[in-house]
Amino acid sequence: MATSAPGRLPTNVDGNVYVHDSCINCDVCRQMAPATFNAASGQSRVHTQPAVGTEAHVAALRALISCPTGSIRMVDAAAASAAGGVRAAAATLPEALTAVGAPGVYRNGYTSRFSFGATSYTVVGSPSAADGGGGGGGAPPPPSVSYMVDSPRFSPVLAARLRATVAATGAPPLTYLLLTHKDDVCDHAKWADALGVRRVIHEADVTAAQGTGACEVILRGDGPWTLPGCGVKVIGTPGHTRGSLCFLDEAKGVLFSGDHLALAATPDGGRALGGFRRYTGHSWAVQIGSVAKLAAEPWTVLLPGHGRIWTAGGAAEREAEVAAAVERMERQH
Repeated sequence: MATSAPGRLPTNVDGNVYVHDSCINCDVCRQMAPATFNAASGQSRVHTQPAVGTEAHVAALRALISCPTGSIRMVDAAAASAAGGVRAAAATLPEALTAVGAPGVYRNGYTSRFSFGATSYTVVGSPSAADGGGGGGGAPPPPSVSYMVDSPRFSPVLAARLRATVAATGAPPLTYLLLTHKDDVCDHAKWADALGVRRVIHEADVTAAQGTGACEVILRGDGPWTLPGCGVKVIGTPGHTRGSLCFLDEAKGVLFSGDHLALAATPDGGRALGGFRRYTGHSWAVQIGSVAKLAAEPWTVLLPGHGRIWTAGGAAEREAEVAAAVERMERQH
């Protein structure tokens, strides 16, 4: 097979799948398919060609679908069709995150260049606030809510898959689209129309250009807030933007942090909890204070918009690592 193609990065290994020079180094493919992609010279590349029909191949095609700039390509798309190709891979999205300790939570894929490749999520079947997430003592199971966190690039295929994923659990349809901040709201109106979800955003991040003044729930003040029929705690975490929010699903032990806090790259080439000083649009000092208050919240799994997922071994590790993140951020101030 000829492996030359216009724009193919020279760092790619030979073979069908490759990264184009339009890559923006967003890290999406490296998170979704690390067996195939890694970083080289400030962009992603294919380090190992995935064998057709393997899980690595499916993961690589999920990354191809999800790349915000269409920078993952194939020399010969027909060569991937033996195992169903891209269409089969699309049927595996959203991607379950059970392996990182978040059962019932899915990574949507289909990231957008308008959100700079931010990851969005769907949560299925969380206990609702109506009964406090209880239901023990022989009582009927509690009602469930399903919701999205931040919005992916709109796709009718993904919309159908989200409906099917929720329906397969017996949970009610998706209720909310929770928007962490104004950077990650791409196609929010299309998702609201397609799925009938109620969009939630802080008033400080509402913009006319993005049309977020039409969101059904606009929060005001400092919070925290509780949404009707939804057992998610909304935490005001200004800093990255003035209206940044984090969403705590205590029943699942998951904190959705947007661009506020993540397992991020460090100058020494490692990774540690922290923020993204370069991209802070409001106030780094305010963001540091907002990060500090997350130490006491009862979460185990951190699911960010940008940066890597992080799982704490327990409350003590969470508190210690958040405190260390605050110290690192203060040194950057």
